[in-house]
Amino acid sequence: TFWGILFVGVRILTEAQPVVQYTGPEGYSPISCILMVCFIFTCCVLLLTIFIAQLSDTYQNVQNDAQRGLEVSRAWIVAKVELNYIYIGKSYRVNRYIPSEDIMDLQEVLDK
Repeated sequence: TFWGILFVGVRILTEAQPVVQYTGPEGYSPISCILMVCFIFTCCVLLLTIFIAQLSDTYQNVQNDAQRGLEVSRAWIVAKVELNYIYIGKSYRVNRYIPSEDIMDLQEVLDK
């Protein structure tokens, strides 16, 4: 039957046994074997597609987090240099102050 052929394909995928063990002495007709091979091929392609999509999504999330982390690290370094620079000092920043939003929690910036 049709479902019997598909279930044999599933058993072959999960148990990794040869086809001969499931077919018996009379075997399957050629169209049944073609159908089983198409089913196994479709399953493999579908599973590989899902795997690639998950890897791509994970890579995109890591890339976004790395970009945010880079921006926060760069801002922290610039702030440290401005505050500790000997020749310009703190008065340079006070005299040429540009109002901006203060970041109190870096985790909020990284979560955006």
